[in-house]
Amino acid sequence: MDDYFSFEGMKRMRLNPGLNQFDLFETQTAELNSDNFFVEQADQLSKITVEPPEENIQYMYLQIGDEIFDLMKFPEETLYEVTIENDQLNPQLPKKVIAIMDSVKKEYLIK
Repeated sequence: MDDYFSFEGMKRMRLNPGLNQFDLFETQTAELNSDNFFVEQADQLSKITVEPPEENIQYMYLQIGDEIFDLMKFPEETLYEVTIENDQLNPQLPKKVIAIMDSVKKEYLIK
């Protein structure tokens, strides 16, 4: 398994619950500075990394148009990331990062 996935990395990974579990949370909106949003594009895949704008975030998600992606974080790291297919990273579609913290769902529009 270590040839394709890092077994140690998979053991440390914390999976997000479905975003709909937070539908009753208070929703706030803000802007995410583009300095906090990084895209590394390769031939077929794009790795998206987000530096959290606040502390005490429990979960983060990326929404591109109607599609929602879990942003993953390893316990000892501060950045969140997801890898998606390049065609899912449509520049014409709106993008936002959704952070869950302390009974609040905060939606960050990406500048």
